[in-house]
Amino acid sequence: MSKLISDKEKFEEAVNLVKRAFDHEKRLPEQIFNVPFQKTCVFDFDKAMSYSFWHELERLINLSNDPFILMAVLDPHPVDYFYKEFSRYNFFYPFKGCNS
Repeated sequence: MSKLISDKEKFEEAVNLVKRAFDHEKRLPEQIFNVPFQKTCVFDFDKAMSYSFWHELERLINLSNDPFILMAVLDPHPVDYFYKEFSRYNFFYPFKGCNS
């Protein structure tokens, strides 16, 4: 199960997580990470939003033993465009055991 964030407070918590991990002003191939990761993977947007990717994401969530993975889309702008149009932010949590 994945859940789009609609609550402003939860969105601000998610934005803080993103800002701690990434320099959202930089773009690849620049160094975008603020923290050292042992392993990273970058996907094209179309691949990351494909049906087959969700099965892989579920597998990674289960292997990581983390309670969630935060997926954040920074463009289109999460507030100025996405929230304004859909009353939700384009940040979401695919939870463990999700049936994507």
